[in-house]
Amino acid sequence: VVPVPAMRQDMWLSPMKLFEYMASGKAVVASAMGQIVNVVRDGENGLLVPAGDGQTLADAINRLIADPDLRGRLGRQAHADALKNHSWEQYLLHLEQILNNAIIGAIAGYLVLWTVYWLFKLATGKEGMGYGDFKLLAAIGAWLGWTMLPLVIMLSSVVGAVVGIILIVAANHGRNIPIPF
Repeated sequence: VVPVPAMRQDMWLSPMKLFEYMASGKAVVASAMGQIVNVVRDGENGLLVPAGDGQTLADAINRLIADPDLRGRLGRQAHADALKNHSWEQYLLHLEQILNNAIIGAIAGYLVLWTVYWLFKLATGKEGMGYGDFKLLAAIGAWLGWTMLPLVIMLSSVVGAVVGIILIVAANHGRNIPIPF
C-alpha cells in the first residue's frame, strides 16, 4: 500500500518504495498522483485510488483481500514491470546510454568546429573563431546530444548571418571590418 494524503499541489515523490513493493510480486494499491500514475496502471499492475480518499483506499484493499486471482495477477504483472522497467540494471543501462550520448555529443561538437576552424585557417591564413567556440559547441553537444548539433549549427549560422546583414546594411558597418559576435 502506497497511500499519499491529498495535497494542494502535485509534488514530486520518489517511487523507490513503490518499485520495491512491485518487485516483491505483491499487488500494489497506490494513490493516483505524481510519478505513481506513470508506473501503476490501474487494474493491470496495481490499483490506483484518489489521494487522501481513505474509504476508496479501504475498498481497494478489501477488493484484493476478497479476490486472490486479482491479487495474484496484479502482483505478477507488477513484478514483471518492476524488473523490466525499474530495476537497478535498467537504470544503469539508461544512465550508460545517456553518458555515451553526452560523450559522443561533446566530441562531435568540438571536432565539427575544430575542423571548420582549420579549414578556414588553411584557406585564408586567418583565424575565424576561438577555441571557446569549440568548447561551447562541445558542451551543447553533451547536453543536447549529437543528433541536435546540425540544428544548433544551422540556427546559429542563420542568426549570425541575420545579425551580420543587419549590421552591414542598417549600421553602415564596412564589409571588411570584423564583427565581434
